[in-house]
Amino acid sequence: MINEVSDVTFVCIAGTSGHALAVDEDGLVYGRGSNECGQLGMNSLEEALINNFVRLPKFSKSKIVSVSCGVDHSLFLNEKGAIYACGNNRSGQLFFSKLEMDDCGIKPTKTPVKSGATFCIADNGISVAFLYSQPPPSTPNQKYESDFIESQYSENGNDEEEEAQESDQQDSEDNDNENSRSE
Repeated sequence: MINEVSDVTFVCIAGTSGHALAVDEDGLVYGRGSNECGQLGMNSLEEALINNFVRLPKFSKSKIVSVSCGVDHSLFLNEKGAIYACGNNRSGQLFFSKLEMDDCGIKPTKTPVKSGATFCIADNGISVAFLYSQPPPSTPNQKYESDFIESQYSENGNDEEEEAQESDQQDSEDNDNENSRSE
């Protein structure tokens, strides 16, 4: 348990080896770790390392529903499908051209993706946004509802489960046959 957020219920958590972000059920964002490039969205580079989770300043009128952490940048998706971004933009990973925003963005800023985003993911110098569609099921960092997981298990897992049961039954029958021969 993390003491500074022990009374907070998170609905989305993302992180890298350098920093982590979490969204609570009210859409408020918490962050910790490296802020060297402004990837925590704290509106300042004064503190390069944040050792405890802190609530970040609110930057969207709409509720934030998910976050994604790249190596040194972050993406924030709100309930209206807009994406906000902060941190390193050397490769344009904040969805801004280098002319619009060079180097580090210290405050989560609304990107050109103003609506329609359903999912976004950040990585090392790259970001991807899905607009008006869902990402493929194998895409990392997705939130799965329990009924989705159960349906995946029932579709993909039944064969293995049936094979295991048949194998157990065969082993039991083999053991019974061996026992009756030895008597």
